[in-house]
Amino acid sequence: MPISVGGVDVNRRSARRSARNARVQPMLNQSDGTVARMTSTAAAVLMQRLGLSDDELLQVLGADPLSVVAGDLGDKPQLPILLALTEEVAERVQGDALRRWVRTAGPAGRPIDHLLARDYPAFEDALATLEARGFVVRARR
Repeated sequence: MPISVGGVDVNRRSARRSARNARVQPMLNQSDGTVARMTSTAAAVLMQRLGLSDDELLQVLGADPLSVVAGDLGDKPQLPILLALTEEVAERVQGDALRRWVRTAGPAGRPIDHLLARDYPAFEDALATLEARGFVVRARR
């Protein structure tokens, strides 16, 4: 039986988080709990997938340009998590829909604003809304 809190199916959300954790876990170093060395390619994938500018990527990751270029992002666990969160959605939507969606106001605001504020749970909720409703564009009134 589905359990709903605030219109969100808690069981479905829990299943999504379990699936995400299964994708992210191999990126973690089991012995000390630190994130395995992430390359600048991973940052570039996220940047391209979401259509982020250089400055936006740096702000989202809380990193400096040299760290990104050198691939020294081991202390940035948000990178593999954001890649895992957006991977499945990116495979489902066509073309640049995800890049347009991230800058479009939804029920809880613009997803890019959540990322820039480093409010990752709100971004995850926005992705869940995208998965549930699809990319809905409404005319301004």
